[in-house]
Amino acid sequence: MTLLATHDVHVRHGQRAVLSGVSFGVAAGELVGLVGPNGAGKTTLIRVLAGLAAPARGEATLEGIRLDKLRLEERARRIAFLPQAGDCAWSLSVADVVALGRLPHRSAHARNGAADLAALRTVMTECGLTDLATRRIDRLSGGERARVLLARALAVEPEILLADEPVAGLDPRHQLQVMDVLRQRTEAGQATVAVLHDLGLAARYCHRLALLRDGRILADGPPQAVLTRDNLAAAFGLPMELTDVAGWPVVVPSARERVSP
Repeated sequence: MTLLATHDVHVRHGQRAVLSGVSFGVAAGELVGLVGPNGAGKTTLIRVLAGLAAPARGEATLEGIRLDKLRLEERARRIAFLPQAGDCAWSLSVADVVALGRLPHRSAHARNGAADLAALRTVMTECGLTDLATRRIDRLSGGERARVLLARALAVEPEILLADEPVAGLDPRHQLQVMDVLRQRTEAGQATVAVLHDLGLAARYCHRLALLRDGRILADGPPQAVLTRDNLAAAFGLPMELTDVAGWPVVVPSARERVSP
């Protein structure tokens, strides 16, 4: 059953159509990757799903109820949003930043209770942050900050996680760690939508992929059905070779010349 969805959504930036008639949904226990070229509309779609971008036409719904009809407190508890390349201007410790994820569950001035502390211990371990707990976030590397912000989003214990490029800037080891966490959380019942540029990682971890081009969904389905040579050439304007290494899918551009979509 679809949990979070868009229905015939249209979004414009000035004279440019960013999304054109996009209908998309995600169910509990499903990890869906949004893939496609730069400017395809992936970030805009995930922001509409988060209730952060208002469509000119169409709507986003949570269990059939329009997002803008839900109380902000309910949305904050049920949907966590991890933005692309989140900046941190605070001089807070890693542990304090991650703890901000518990705010939807308590008042701003209340102390963390037993449930809060248990959730924080879990996400700190999952994201490999235990040894960084006392470090100031503004003194971490970009990749370390990305994991802190992921942990803050997961600390919400949301029904739905929307993550915009959660592995951007991470080294291969931490890319796999983050994708493992997303997959494990999803298998525990969370609905997850992630914008991903590494097509191999997307195919390896996602139950479903939605391939966008020019503000429309070109293909939506299991990775092997979406990542075909014809679909990839149409989306990226390049011929692509699909192979596997040690049983894992790999997508490699085979030429720089553009092909006709």
